Amino acid sequence: MGRCIALLMVLGLLGGCISGAESSLEVQGLRLVQTRAGDRYVECRIKNPNPHPIANAQLVFSLFDAQNRRVGQLVLSVPRLEPGQTVTCSRYVELPEARTVRLRRAVRF
Repeated sequence: MGRCIALLMVLGLLGGCISGAESSLEVQGLRLVQTRAGDRYVECRIKNPNPHPIANAQLVFSLFDAQNRRVGQLVLSVPRLEPGQTVTCSRYVELPEARTVRLRRAVRF
């Protein structure tokens, strides 16, 4: 779970990127996983490709059902990432109807 902290509000895309004037943050390998027991969780890697640290970022992911209707969201708060650092995040999804996840927006602060 790395250094990620999830604020689970209610919670698949293969990657995304947010950028500002001086930096960007990469979201890689985003997927919604279902265990044999039927539990679901969201998993992704977050990378700082910049030559300088990123203090904090929040990533908002939307969850969709089998008919592609939005059924919830998950917010991940990512603490300081050093240059080149990648962390893996995974969080439990409480919505049994969730089938896919997409990066909705990201905010760096």
